[in-house]
Amino acid sequence: MQNLFFLFFIIVYAQDLYAQSPNEREFEANVSFEELLEYALLNAPIMLENHSRMRLAEAEMIGAQLPFQSNPSVEFGVGGREQNADLGLDLSFGISQEIEIHRQQQSRMEAAEEGQNVAIVSLEEANWILENELWEAFIAFSLAQEEIQQLTRELELTQEHLQISNQQLAAGDISPLLILLAQAEFGRAQSVLLEAELKLAQTLLSLQMLSAWPIPLENVFGSLPSIQSIENENALLEIAFNNHPTLRVFQAQLEQKQAQLALLLRETRINPTIGFSYEREAGSLFDSETQSIMATVSFPLALWQNNQQPIAQLEAELENLTAQRDTFAHSLESRIRAVILAINNSSERIHIFDSSILPDLDQNLALLERAYSLGEITIHQVTQTREQLLIVASQHRSIRADYYSAYMELLHLLNTRNIR
Repeated sequence: MQNLFFLFFIIVYAQDLYAQSPNEREFEANVSFEELLEYALLNAPIMLENHSRMRLAEAEMIGAQLPFQSNPSVEFGVGGREQNADLGLDLSFGISQEIEIHRQQQSRMEAAEEGQNVAIVSLEEANWILENELWEAFIAFSLAQEEIQQLTRELELTQEHLQISNQQLAAGDISPLLILLAQAEFGRAQSVLLEAELKLAQTLLSLQMLSAWPIPLENVFGSLPSIQSIENENALLEIAFNNHPTLRVFQAQLEQKQAQLALLLRETRINPTIGFSYEREAGSLFDSETQSIMATVSFPLALWQNNQQPIAQLEAELENLTAQRDTFAHSLESRIRAVILAINNSSERIHIFDSSILPDLDQNLALLERAYSLGEITIHQVTQTREQLLIVASQHRSIRADYYSAYMELLHLLNTRNIR
């Protein structure tokens, strides 16, 4: 509990230091991913919404700390009396207050504290959901950058091939039809590059929207996690059961409901209302008056209303939350095992590409260009071979995207930033 409140204090303190209005700080279009993430965790709409929920929990604590849950009642009475043609004036005054004697205030504070606990854990869950979404967008952006670099290289090669084809045509070595094929390849390379640039722009827009960065982004720089396989599966499962954000939220909600149920049960106990009254009676306007002061105690008769409906509702909610938590915990293990399987499979495939396929890709493209310039192969062979090489590069990017997607999902399931 103390750690959670300390975490909330750090978040609020960091927000005061970092979250500034656009007039107080300068925003750049080129930003590191860490800076973007830090800004998002304090200013993204979903985070602001969860901060407002935290303030609602604080307001509930204010109400729980009140020493009395009901206001005192005050009664006044004034009346006249006529007896044997004489007039008399009666006055009365009374004040009463319900007193809780069964530690209801303590139960209310415990329920309010559990409400704050739920708000803090929900804030932590929102942090990790947002961070996971930002990581996915950053991975897509990084892979889109790599794709543009590769396609730019392809465009340069097709342009060189077109120039070589024009030279060969001028020398009478090839048919004009082959120039049309070279021009078509150059146009296709331009079109594919434009499509990749659109994808890159969309990933930048996604990063800006998720982080609530106030100006359009041009570049987000940072490094992707290193490729690694997962071996300590059982240890990771134990970490997940202890740290998964959703399980922590379920547990906090259960504790909150239990505290609320304890409060409702205490509130069914009878509390006295104590007070005192003052009365003044006079036989006539001139006779001597009679005064009396009395202490009063009253108790409600709990015959019909004993919080039956809210108690039954809370008991049903507790049963439902317990079932949801158990169902989620049961599925968590299979999800983690599936993600670890996907990570290990992708990392092995990436290792194959990195060790035996990709190192020769650039070299093969250079040899292809040289062979065509020397007239050793035709434009048809160039087109087919280059297409196959680029398919290999695309497959490598796709496998890495699968790896990083599974890796970030595992981080989210474990509620951690690193897997050691």
